[in-house]
Amino acid sequence: MVNTQRMTRIIEGWIRSYPEQWLWMHDRWKKKPHPATIPIRNRAIFLDRDGTITKEIGYVADIEKFELMEHSAEAIRLLN
Repeated sequence: MVNTQRMTRIIEGWIRSYPEQWLWMHDRWKKKPHPATIPIRNRAIFLDRDGTITKEIGYVADIEKFELMEHSAEAIRLLN
């Protein structure tokens, strides 16, 4: 029990420090609203970087090797 509490505090600290990195995967709510009723400011799209919007290069250690796929920038602009 004590170790579970310690780990929970550590993970919570990470989530509070980097909330943009956190994604809740559990299907928590039994009823889901119709997508048309969700305000646009509350909608989200999650994209995997490697092979989706950038060329697959693995860990990005050198910015010179980072390369967007052909239409990624325009697609992201349209999503925004």
